[in-house]
Amino acid sequence: MKNRSTWLGFALGLGLSLVSTSVVSANDDARYKIVMSKNQRLCTQVRDVLNEDLAQYGPGYDPRKFGAPIFSAITWTPLDESFDYAGSVAHVDINNDGTEDVVVRQETSMGRDILVQHLFIFKDEEYPTSATKRAELRNNPFVEIDVGKGYEFRALPQKTFEEPGVLKGIKYYEGVSPYMFIHPLRFQSKTYLLLTQSPDSPAVPNWALVAKYKQGKVREADPAMMDDLCYLKLK
Repeated sequence: MKNRSTWLGFALGLGLSLVSTSVVSANDDARYKIVMSKNQRLCTQVRDVLNEDLAQYGPGYDPRKFGAPIFSAITWTPLDESFDYAGSVAHVDINNDGTEDVVVRQETSMGRDILVQHLFIFKDEEYPTSATKRAELRNNPFVEIDVGKGYEFRALPQKTFEEPGVLKGIKYYEGVSPYMFIHPLRFQSKTYLLLTQSPDSPAVPNWALVAKYKQGKVREADPAMMDDLCYLKLK
């Protein structure tokens, strides 16, 4: 039963990421829209910033994206040679508890050569001692999405696969595909996480999530660990 559940989870995640393999074209109609909001000011600000980037730089990867003040308020520094992996580090109160944390962002390649990002969170006194080895990263709280499942938008109603095939009739939540980038941001003196589709991922519609990180190791939607505040849809 466990093997069947694991296979079904992988098939469902793969099916969601392949709902359409067409890439969103750069045109005037391609815009993020707010689908769910628990904080209208925050959601509107993030939507407007994403749409400004989209209008200027198109839907694909561009190093000039995510340069707006809500993102540049957090300074990222490349890791030096004392670490046995590549990445960048920022000092920010990631969970808004009044204490500055150390956040390491790592980028890796998953299946089909799609780049994804992970965040690893350290207390100030633990860094860099506990962060120099790749094998030690998962001893600390982290945010990385289960590639067999993705991040489900559980504040939206479930849908049902209608297309013929192994997934037909299975209920699912829409959400960000398993391949995503993570962008911490500052808004009105608080820290939030923006999770967007990896620029290499072909999944359409292209979703984005704004959430408030709370605690623990986040691999899927869990309100005890991360509070979903905005769902944004690009189509």
